[in-house]
Amino acid sequence: MHWASTETATEYAGHVEGALAAGERAARSVLTALEGVDDRITDLARAAGAS
Repeated sequence: MHWASTETATEYAGHVEGALAAGERAARSVLTALEGVDDRITDLARAAGAS
């Protein structure tokens, strides 16, 4: 789970700038976590078909 709100901002907490920065940070974190997911799913499907 990735949290994004002005309260989680490292700068400008409580302000719109902080909320935007926190949202960008969370989005980058999600994208990083998803890198290579398609390849792993394909590998798992191949392995399941081979057994």
